Amino acid sequence: MLFLSLFQYQDPQNKSSLFDILQEDTLVLLMANALQNIYHIVLISNIFRLILHTFLILYMVCNNCLPYVHLAKFKSLDLFPLFYHAHKNTTSTYKFLYSINKHRIILTISDIIYTNKQGGIQYMKKELLEKYAHLLVRVGLDVKVGQKVIIEAPVEAYEFARMVTEAAYKEKAGEVVVHYTDSTITKIHSLHRDPKDVAYVEQWERESLSHYLNEGACSLLFASPNPHLMDDLSDERAHAIQTHTNDKRNIIRSKIASDGIQWCIAAVPTQIWAETVMPEEPKETVLDKFWKLILDFVYITEDNDPVEAWTKRKIEKGKIQQKLTDYHFDRLRMTSSNGTDIEFGLHEDATFGTRYVKPTDRPDYVANIPTVEICTSPDKWRTQGKVVSTKPLLLGGKIVDHFEITFKDGKAIDCKAEVGEELLRKTIETDETSGYLGEVAFVPYHSPISLSGYVFYNTLIDENASCHLALGRGFPSCVNAHPVDKSTWEAKHLNDSSIHVDFMVGAKDTSIIGYTKDGKEVVIFRDGDFAEELLESN
Repeated sequence: MLFLSLFQYQDPQNKSSLFDILQEDTLVLLMANALQNIYHIVLISNIFRLILHTFLILYMVCNNCLPYVHLAKFKSLDLFPLFYHAHKNTTSTYKFLYSINKHRIILTISDIIYTNKQGGIQYMKKELLEKYAHLLVRVGLDVKVGQKVIIEAPVEAYEFARMVTEAAYKEKAGEVVVHYTDSTITKIHSLHRDPKDVAYVEQWERESLSHYLNEGACSLLFASPNPHLMDDLSDERAHAIQTHTNDKRNIIRSKIASDGIQWCIAAVPTQIWAETVMPEEPKETVLDKFWKLILDFVYITEDNDPVEAWTKRKIEKGKIQQKLTDYHFDRLRMTSSNGTDIEFGLHEDATFGTRYVKPTDRPDYVANIPTVEICTSPDKWRTQGKVVSTKPLLLGGKIVDHFEITFKDGKAIDCKAEVGEELLRKTIETDETSGYLGEVAFVPYHSPISLSGYVFYNTLIDENASCHLALGRGFPSCVNAHPVDKSTWEAKHLNDSSIHVDFMVGAKDTSIIGYTKDGKEVVIFRDGDFAEELLESN
């Protein structure tokens, strides 16, 4: 009788029964507005509870119910010990999950829910996050047995950092060291200290990285920005933060060049980042939706092997890279209706696709996750024309937007920006060669990230939604130069700088033409995407 009464119970407002509710998208147990009144449910026997619990779990699995939820607090939820796995907060009040838009309580299953107590909840199968953690270790870094791993993660992402740590040890890593960062504390430092001191990398910071890098450690960096945190900082202070971050990163870059250590930068969602990218979403559901989006970008689904998926895509991209390389282009011209009209000269040894120096006994690792770009490094002295940005750029935590840069004989000679012009100018003038280009990258306009319609305020993702360029250091592997011997860089006209700053310039109508030395013209991009004839033979 109790079983029947549960499913015959009707909500006083909309007259729908629990049985009806169970047929809808959101799996529910009881109406939220009637919870306190149905106290007699405590009389249900333990056996019946177990049967109902099992039924609800099976329903979720069979119907792939992954509702979006938010937290509500109730004082008497201890009446339902077998209906959920409760999570206690610091005041020992149980947190139970329900759908706010329909006001229905839902069941929480521990192997499906993944909780972020510092600003959100991710309601998805924990298995998907574990897949991502494994992907970063196996494909992103390709950690070898006994190798040490350095993880740099924001404090907000501590739970996922734990997952990656576990995944690394499962792959027989030697020692996993996690360095946490706090962008809010960084901002506080910048407000109370001299900008020169903020920009300076302390000796202990250098040693904390160098110690492990000298022992062959690989590096994983979480990309998890807080896009508007630094909005009220002066450009001088923001530039100091950028300088500190870049100089600290150069410690790792030098080891990448000299020792060929593996490295990877990976997108890891946080609540504040998700809210910035998806302001239209309720705060209670936005993090879950953002996680799902990122997992789609990195080819993770419930029923696939992401390692296999990445291997397949690397092969497909490799074919295009090789075809572009085989043309031996002398120069490239990029145009768009927004005002971009620029030409890049290429060295005769230029190749497409970075092939970083790696340990000889290791297969390729993937330095950026996600990534779809195909890039090369231009001749330092042969860039002419103007480029107009198509996405915002984050520098030192501050946004630079709606800008254009004019180049002559390779060097940026002028820049304008509606937002952040002075910060952009400071970046271009960081050192003697920071105003020259180090990268030209092709990304189809109709790539998955671009089609999502979101601006991510993070170079790692935004650069994979748009063709882009980079100010500063080039890639020695793109011109067959020695990674450490800078004389070979000079011989190949490869730019060297203390910075490498990507900015997005691809548009829906972007055209890119390649010109060979014998005068042949090859259409590489037409209307924002790779030309069909270029892809047909792949």
